[in-house]
Amino acid sequence: MQIERAKKFWRQLFQAIAGAGSNSKITLNNPGVQFNLACKAGKYDSLNDGDFEALKSEIAEESALYHNKSSASAETLLIRAIRNTPLMSTEVERIIRVLARASESVCYTDILSPKEQHTDLPAPLSPQELYNMLSEHVYGQDEAKRALSMLAYHHLNGHASSLLIAGPTGSGKTALIEALSQIPNMDVRILDGSRLGPDSYRSSVHLSDALPPEDSENCVLVIDEFDKCATETHIGANGTNYSQMTINQILLLLEHRLMTFSPNGMSDQAYVIDTSKISVILLGAFENLMKGLDAHSGGIGFGAETHKTHDYSNTKLTAEDFINAGIRREIMGRINDVAFLNPMTTEDFRRILDTPELSPVTRIAEEYHINLTVSDALKDQLAHQAYESKLGCRSVYSEVKRRLNIMMFNDCTQSCYHLDTGIPAPTVTRSPALAFAYAEE
Repeated sequence: MQIERAKKFWRQLFQAIAGAGSNSKITLNNPGVQFNLACKAGKYDSLNDGDFEALKSEIAEESALYHNKSSASAETLLIRAIRNTPLMSTEVERIIRVLARASESVCYTDILSPKEQHTDLPAPLSPQELYNMLSEHVYGQDEAKRALSMLAYHHLNGHASSLLIAGPTGSGKTALIEALSQIPNMDVRILDGSRLGPDSYRSSVHLSDALPPEDSENCVLVIDEFDKCATETHIGANGTNYSQMTINQILLLLEHRLMTFSPNGMSDQAYVIDTSKISVILLGAFENLMKGLDAHSGGIGFGAETHKTHDYSNTKLTAEDFINAGIRREIMGRINDVAFLNPMTTEDFRRILDTPELSPVTRIAEEYHINLTVSDALKDQLAHQAYESKLGCRSVYSEVKRRLNIMMFNDCTQSCYHLDTGIPAPTVTRSPALAFAYAEE
């Protein structure tokens, strides 16, 4: 973006925010919409091709901040613009000094509403508000979002909780955890349960990796692939059951006890962690369990009927089902809640692609700082691929990026790209010297 247009853009944002009252928000219109209307009206017909493309590129940069919407609040645009602006540490310090000097003569209570003036701390988020925040990033899966919002609510209010989330690959387990990590004051840490082992075992992952001696006593620990961790057995050459030792550590974590860790099994490096405020989330597909069971009814065994029928097996699972599948009874007895994820359908993935706030296409556009669109035909193809592969939105993300990279290889100077069902072939232009050398051969 040219310097003068950039100044105009930032000035517009700051003036809009400064001019808004305490109980109002200023909404700005997407310049891309106005630009398209002006083009149709012939306003830019007098521009030569070079000037027109330069103007179009600048407007596309600004328009991308609106996430394909016709308008957005000035506050939202300011945050997005700051995130997308590379600032050196020295520049950040200069901005901080300017704001600090401007703040010296300001009494913030004078500009707050009476209600805000008598509030020392922001009111804690309610479960419904937390649910709504999760819904901004995750499509469907209401049962899991409700359970996760309750875990977040208790955790933010100082009460550790535990949750088991079961669902097939591609149903959104990772998306749920990513959404949880976006909630303010949620310190979320993830471990791969399929590679988890006790400190004394030469596995690639240990609980101590996520729970170092400092800043670990108020986090949410997520153990992904917990079904593999809990049901697979690793016996050492000396007969030691390392899998059992790992489960014993997880059991202590669920009991919120003091835990001693010895990195690499070195007792002289041992340290103690108070886990009384550490919440735990266990994730797993449990696909063999769900597919292998006959349909039956019954509660999960936690005081309420949290079972759910699954399309792929018409199965309702109880705590006994998990125990029979190899999960230790002590583990199941200490899990506060269980939530199930429904398999995603082709229609579900298509709706995600049509929702800018949830679509992987929007995420890629933000990463590359471009305006990216996808045809309806390709959306249908991507949705079908996500369903058939059982990889969910991961496959959509990878496929869109692959197609985009081919287009950018051919021409990386554009600010707008459109993907359709046809995949462009990468073109390589040889220099005359190389062409001559090949001809000699």
